Amino acid sequence: MTSVTYTAKKGLKLFGNEVGSFLNNSKTSDISVTENNLTEFGTVLESAVDQGSAVFGYSGFSSVNYLSQGIESAFDFGSGDFSICCWVKFGSSTTGTIFDRSNGADDANRINFYIQGTTQILHLIINGTDVSNVGFIPLNEWTFICVKRESSIISAYINSNIVNTVASASSVSGSFSSRIGLNLLGLSEFNGSLSNIEILPTTLSDSQIKEKYDSEREMFKKNSVFTISGDEYSLDIGIDKDERTELVKSKAPVSIGGSQETVLQRVDVFHEININNVPKNSLPIYRNWLQSVNSGEVFTIDMDGTIALPEDPVSVISDGGHSENRVGTLDLYNIPVKLREI
Repeated sequence: MTSVTYTAKKGLKLFGNEVGSFLNNSKTSDISVTENNLTEFGTVLESAVDQGSAVFGYSGFSSVNYLSQGIESAFDFGSGDFSICCWVKFGSSTTGTIFDRSNGADDANRINFYIQGTTQILHLIINGTDVSNVGFIPLNEWTFICVKRESSIISAYINSNIVNTVASASSVSGSFSSRIGLNLLGLSEFNGSLSNIEILPTTLSDSQIKEKYDSEREMFKKNSVFTISGDEYSLDIGIDKDERTELVKSKAPVSIGGSQETVLQRVDVFHEININNVPKNSLPIYRNWLQSVNSGEVFTIDMDGTIALPEDPVSVISDGGHSENRVGTLDLYNIPVKLREI
C-alpha cells in the first residue's frame, strides 16, 4: 500500500469565525470557536445523506427528540450583523423549526429560523417580525439555505441564489438558550433532515455564500465523504506498479553555466492507480480525492522514503579537463499520477 496525501478542495467550508458549527457528522459536537456542544434529548436519528455516502443528516425530531444548547453569549448579536447557513431536506407540509433562540415564552428578541409547511416557504423571525418569507424549499431534496443581516438588511438565499431582502434592525440581545429541530415553545418539530448548521457573528458576502454552496454540495451526493475544505487527508491505496522515480546519468555531457558536466537526470514514472486495489471502506475517500485530481490538485505520493543514491559518485568533468567525483543528498520527491478507474 502507498500513502496518498491530498488537501480537500471540496467539503464543509468554514471561514474561521463561526460561533456555532453543528451537525457536521456528529449529533452534538460544536466545531466552532466556542466549542459549546449540544445536548441530545430523546433520540435524534443519524443516517447517510445518500446511497453509499459517509456524510450524515439528522432527523426524527419531535416534541421529545431534539437538540439543545445552553446559553451562548456569542449568539447575542444585538442589532448587528450575523449569518446562518445550513442544509435541509424538507420532508412534509408541516412547519418545521431549523434553529430557535428565545426565552421560551414569546417572540421578544427571538431568532426563529424555520420552513412554513403548507407553502414550503423559508422564514426568519427577528424579535417577533417575519423578515424573510420568500423562497420555495422543495420536498425531499437536499437544499442549501442561508440568511444574513448586513447593515440592518436581511437577505435570504436558496442554493446560493438570493431570494429576498428586507430591512430589519431589531435587537436579538438576551441570555437565551437554543434548540435545533424543535422550537423553544415545544412546537413545530422539523419533519425531514438537517445537516451542517453554521452560525457566524458577521455577514457573508454573496461570493462567500456561493463558495460555501459550491464546496459543500458534493457532500450531498451518492458515495460522498465528509471532509473540511482546506484540510489535509491521507489515504492508503494500492498501486499497480510500485516503481520509483529513476535517476540515470545523462547519455552525454550537458552544459551547465558554461561548463560541460555529466549529471544525474530525474526520470518521472507515471503510476497507474487501480480502484480495485482500494479498500472498500476507503472508496468514498478515493472518490473525494479523484474529484480533487480532476480539479487540478497536485499530490504527494510517499513511496516509503527517499530515492536511493547511486553507489558510485557522479563524475563531473569541467571544460578545462578537470575531473572530480561528487556525492549529494536527495529529498522526498513528488511523483505524477495517472488515474485508471475500472
